[in-house]
Amino acid sequence: MTAKALCVNSGEYLRFALSIRMDFIKAAFIGEKLIAEAEIEHGKKIAFCRLEVKRGDETVARGLAIAYSTDAKRP
Repeated sequence: MTAKALCVNSGEYLRFALSIRMDFIKAAFIGEKLIAEAEIEHGKKIAFCRLEVKRGDETVARGLAIAYSTDAKRP
């Protein structure tokens, strides 16, 4: 979930996860090289982070994380 953490925790304000959902489409095995990509869209308080895990060109998992943005700035 590192891609989700980087995506949701980017920016100048602190965010907290409201929901995280991952759908696993295919099995992955120890030793395989997987690449996780994340894309964020956000309004004033809610951020949506789309996640995709790939093995080469093949999608292994997809997910969505929803986060709440606080008024507190990162230290």
